[in-house]
Amino acid sequence: MNFVLRKLGPISNIEFDKLFLGQIFSHFADAIVQFLLISQILNVSQNTGSAIATMFFVFLLPQFLISPFSGALCDRFSRKAILSASCLFRAVVIGFLIYFISDLSCNLIYAFSFTLGIGAAFFYPAKMSAVTNIVKSDQLKFANALTSSIGAIAVLLGAFGANCLLNFGVNKAFLVILTLYFLAALVCAIIKFIIPQSYFKPLKKKNDTSLALSYLKNHKRALHLVALSICLQLIVAVFSNSLNALITDYYGMEFSDLTYLRTLLGIGIIAGMAVVVYFARIM
Repeated sequence: MNFVLRKLGPISNIEFDKLFLGQIFSHFADAIVQFLLISQILNVSQNTGSAIATMFFVFLLPQFLISPFSGALCDRFSRKAILSASCLFRAVVIGFLIYFISDLSCNLIYAFSFTLGIGAAFFYPAKMSAVTNIVKSDQLKFANALTSSIGAIAVLLGAFGANCLLNFGVNKAFLVILTLYFLAALVCAIIKFIIPQSYFKPLKKKNDTSLALSYLKNHKRALHLVALSICLQLIVAVFSNSLNALITDYYGMEFSDLTYLRTLLGIGIIAGMAVVVYFARIM
């Protein structure tokens, strides 16, 4: 029995399973809601390619602007509370969106997308930080690999999920998303930290930004990896959004075609991750 538990690693840890389930609800809700918003953009915008690219941009913008701040909060306040609050916040936003569904415009869709992105920007760093309070140090690599893979799978299945949900109507589709956020909040709220959270107290005259810059200055390889990651993600984002614009504005294809494109992107991400894991094992 102990041998089996060791092989399962963090999967045999019920508290990790709760966090894993909570992030599944959150990730899939984020992935699906983006395409539900795209379906509404196609109804109200004439320049759909540009509008879709803008919608993706405003959803991800808070993660760029707020992540340093939200990451610092995870060291100062309860990570469980941040996880649950971010999910409840997005559920409330979806509730308002359903109320205004018949009066949506491009600018209103951008506003809802940006607000949902704010909630997501607080969830992701809190999730990664909470793993250290649930999983022992010798299982952290496996745990991080499991949690990181969910984002790629959500990209793969999120577009497909949005396509299926729209068959039941827009209002019902958004109600499903609202339910997913509530479930994520509930599951995160009942997590019990095995390793107590230690609250960070910054040094005098040192804020989080200066600490981060100081770290990167002293660890050049980390800085190079960060720069490389930003460049590669920028290339993928520009290419992906350009394809969205090409499909809608030039070829005149429909919503289902956009979901197929996103699904192929998810397949490519998962295939790339598999290649990396394979070469990491043999090198």
